[in-house]
Amino acid sequence: MNLEAITLEDCIRRFMLEGTETIIKAGHVVGFSCSRKE
Repeated sequence: MNLEAITLEDCIRRFMLEGTETIIKAGHVVGFSCSRKE
């Protein structure tokens, strides 16, 4: 068992999930801002 490999995979998965959520939230904020401006 390679604990470092497991930790790295978990970190990557968490980073990707958090990154995706951040992008989605940012996209919603931008979308709302554009809607209000229009």
